[in-house]
Amino acid sequence: MLNAHFDGHTPFYHCEIRMKHRDGTWVWVRDHGRVVTRNPEGLPEWIVGSHIDITQEKREHIAAQRLNKIASSVPGVIYEFEMDDDGQMAFPYASPGIVDIYGVTPEDDESSKPHVRGFLMKECCRLPSNWRSTQSLPAYLEEHNILGIEGIDTRELTRRVRIKGVMPAAISTEDLDPDSMVAKAQAWSGLEGLDMAAEVSCTEPYVDSPDDPRFHVVALDYGIKRNIVRCLVDAGCKVTVVPAQTTADEVMALKPDGVFLSNGPGDPRPLDYAIETCKGLIGKKPIFGICLGHEILGLALGAEIYHLKFGHRGANQPIKEYATDRILITSENHGWGIAADSLPDCLEITRRNLNDDCVEGLHHKELPIFSIQCHPEASPGPHDSYHLFGYFTELMEKHAS
Repeated sequence: MLNAHFDGHTPFYHCEIRMKHRDGTWVWVRDHGRVVTRNPEGLPEWIVGSHIDITQEKREHIAAQRLNKIASSVPGVIYEFEMDDDGQMAFPYASPGIVDIYGVTPEDDESSKPHVRGFLMKECCRLPSNWRSTQSLPAYLEEHNILGIEGIDTRELTRRVRIKGVMPAAISTEDLDPDSMVAKAQAWSGLEGLDMAAEVSCTEPYVDSPDDPRFHVVALDYGIKRNIVRCLVDAGCKVTVVPAQTTADEVMALKPDGVFLSNGPGDPRPLDYAIETCKGLIGKKPIFGICLGHEILGLALGAEIYHLKFGHRGANQPIKEYATDRILITSENHGWGIAADSLPDCLEITRRNLNDDCVEGLHHKELPIFSIQCHPEASPGPHDSYHLFGYFTELMEKHAS
């Protein structure tokens, strides 16, 4: 019962209304009352939202006008209109899932800002229920100038990606011509060959540490998550986070006990500076790589990278860990992987993905160097790989100079 509302002290009208036919199908209405063409499942071809600053009186007038348009242009529609005491207009609407029930809590942020270009969802809850929340998702997206769209059948979208693979896409609130949008998506060159780590890395070093650190870790930031730093600190490490383009000599000048290669976005192959830094650190200190760091380490040691069909996304990726003979559930978010048939003799595979046999972990046969594709620090979990932070400290203790 929500899709157009009066949000706090900033009045806006979300120009998308959904109505249900008596035969059970749904109609989407957008952009000043125009009806979107329905497909057989009642799902929209395009969903576009917009915000218009209006007064309470004007909002009621627009709502009445649009409901009249809907009633006259779409026969057989069941609809109702009600205005709550807080100025919220409610409409009947259904969805298999809701986003933003918990709202936004700044202390849970994993980076300085969100780095996505757009956010698609089935349904957005604009009144989050969480005592820690300080902001709704729409307000958060607006603050960071990120386009958000709801009403998308995300389950069907997931099926399409799994069958067809990753594909270019475009979203807009201005260009509403489907043919034009398809052309724009097809003209996009994609992510291959782009250095995305430089866009998300810190620009200056910073330090986090427990009161009495046992080890000093230098973490190369290719897009590091804050919880990784917290996990290293919890393991007894002073952590110095440095920009992605820091050289091997600059890392060694900080006198670390170990080096951490962080997660990050995109294709690792264009990150020549990171690969050269990693090469310069091999054999000097224990190295632990996660996600993009795992792929950079593989490239530095002579392995090759390939683009996955649709990547590993989410907190339910099953892997086999050979050292313990266990099946672990992991959290992952990557689109590239290490080609198993390209590994040099110095590396052994420690983990495999049970869905597609992707290389999930590597260990050097002679040096204290290892890496994993998943996120052991995932918050929320799973935490099946959390023990590897402890293993990293064991290597630093064993190979202390």
